[in-house]
Amino acid sequence: MRIERLGPDDTDRVAAAEALFDDVIDAETSRAFLADDRHHLLVAFDGEAPAGFVTGVELLHPDKPGPEMFLYELGVGESFRGRGIGRALVGSLRELAWERGCYAMWVLTDDAKTTSEMAGHRVLTVPKASHYLTPIVMTIPLQLLAYYIAVHRGTDVDQPRNLAKSVTVE
Repeated sequence: MRIERLGPDDTDRVAAAEALFDDVIDAETSRAFLADDRHHLLVAFDGEAPAGFVTGVELLHPDKPGPEMFLYELGVGESFRGRGIGRALVGSLRELAWERGCYAMWVLTDDAKTTSEMAGHRVLTVPKASHYLTPIVMTIPLQLLAYYIAVHRGTDVDQPRNLAKSVTVE
């Protein structure tokens, strides 16, 4: 097995791995994702066959010491599971994150087993839900995460900065 980081000229290789993704690959979206230097797609190959992938997105914020890596999606083909491919992909993304100066890597999961395997990462476990309900299920845990980070940083959560700018209609 080998793991490769795909780039803007690899949209045909992304399309060849379509069976690993949740939905149909859109060539333009794929090209835009790969063209952004802060978006990462690593694909594991067994011979020439795509076996799995992981996507990561570097996040920046004005008051953070540097970028953070967000593990966006991880997929391993059914016939390739149980071989450590997912673990290897996450490890490769972690190495890439450190190489690029990320000081943390975030992982959201609905699998308690995954939580124990992600030692050294910031892991948030959410309940399992259908593909269409996941955004709703994740809203409350992500809001709580934002709240606890704000409290930890000493930010007054009752007086958010720039709230008037974001809710005022002119």
